[in-house]
Amino acid sequence: MARAERARRRGRGRSLAPFLAALLALAAVGGGTYLLVADRSSTPTSSAPPSSAPTPSGPTGKPLAGRALALQGLRGRALLTPECAPIKGPRWVYPVAPPVRGLPNIVANIKSDLYEVFAIKYSCKQASAWIRKLYGLRIPIKHSGDVTVLKGPPGYYCSAWPDANGRAYAGGCQAKGGGGCVTTKIAAGRPYANGRGCKLTGGKKAFGWNWNVANRRVVFAHDAKGVLRLIHVSGSDTDVIFRYLNGSYQLEVLNTSGIGYLNGFTWTPSPGWSVTGIKTSTGAACSVTPAGKISCAGTVRPPSCLCTGDGGSVSITFTAAATKKTHGYLFGGGPAQFKVTKMTPVPYLIPGTPEEAAKRDGV
Repeated sequence: MARAERARRRGRGRSLAPFLAALLALAAVGGGTYLLVADRSSTPTSSAPPSSAPTPSGPTGKPLAGRALALQGLRGRALLTPECAPIKGPRWVYPVAPPVRGLPNIVANIKSDLYEVFAIKYSCKQASAWIRKLYGLRIPIKHSGDVTVLKGPPGYYCSAWPDANGRAYAGGCQAKGGGGCVTTKIAAGRPYANGRGCKLTGGKKAFGWNWNVANRRVVFAHDAKGVLRLIHVSGSDTDVIFRYLNGSYQLEVLNTSGIGYLNGFTWTPSPGWSVTGIKTSTGAACSVTPAGKISCAGTVRPPSCLCTGDGGSVSITFTAAATKKTHGYLFGGGPAQFKVTKMTPVPYLIPGTPEEAAKRDGV
């Protein structure tokens, strides 16, 4: 094995249910890129320091947390169509899939009392009013990941996903009873339908909530004619790099998420190895657990755009020792080694293209 190995693991070790039908139906397998028309009459408010800003802190100098941290991201950030000002509501808890035999348990501590809101050819005020009626509903927790249809505005198809407690924490509504997906020749971004994209056949009015959490790699983008499209972008919530150094090892973690701040994660060495000590750590407070793992906590900011690598990062230099004779090499890119344990969702849509980011002063 080469002395310097670079192993990336894209993902955070937790699953997300398949996506909604109609407006919010970006199927986890096969789906499409949807064509939507921007509503210039919706006037979101202005509100986030660039991602290169230092870790947010309060008057006492202590790092912000919870709602204060989430709202900090809106300061100085322009909310543009189809974004609306976030609303406060019942606390939701991000759902995780049931345990799978033979695989490590999924960890995902993501919760908030803020809801991201968007509205297309529909007023933000009306959208927020309807969302307040819908997010309080209790709906079945379906292990299949299917949505539950809700009764919303007359003539609209509405559906939502349940949070861990069965609350309709994320969903959306589309005019004219929703619609199917017709294949087009759209080449922008990375559309789902075999690279051909797809056009929504239902009404052009729509609104939704917590899109950035439920569809974190599906972003809004305006084309040259001002038409609003949904495109799927590649990547994941974290980018992890493992390196061999002279007598020690290094782990680098970059926040590339569309959800928000990275607040905690763990890294487990490969079988037959144990972490013995941390020499340096920057970007978060890291320690070695009794089980020989690395555990970190901090406030690692999200990227200004999913198209850049300017999110916050954590760098850890550590030592490790073999615990078994048949230990083999220490490696760092195994799918079960890195786990995000806590995140703070931001109540806005992180742009997915340079053009959209520039409009929001993010890049």
